[in-house]
Amino acid sequence: METLQSSENLRCTLCKTNETSKWHFSLDDNMLYCIMCYYQAKSRGKIREADVFEVINNCEAKKAEEKHESDMYEMIDF
Repeated sequence: METLQSSENLRCTLCKTNETSKWHFSLDDNMLYCIMCYYQAKSRGKIREADVFEVINNCEAKKAEEKHESDMYEMIDF
């Protein structure tokens, strides 16, 4: 499984933005959606959720993972 190191080269197929940390790729129409365009297309029934994969910018995923680990340590009572 490949991970993305940067989202600099990624652009939303519809609005052409690269300013998002979460992407959705649709196998149904082979399009890459930013988070906003994804929810718009989904609400209009343009894409099938079963054919969509979530792509997360590696940097943001690492931050989320670190926060989760931090939260888990706070819950542990030594």
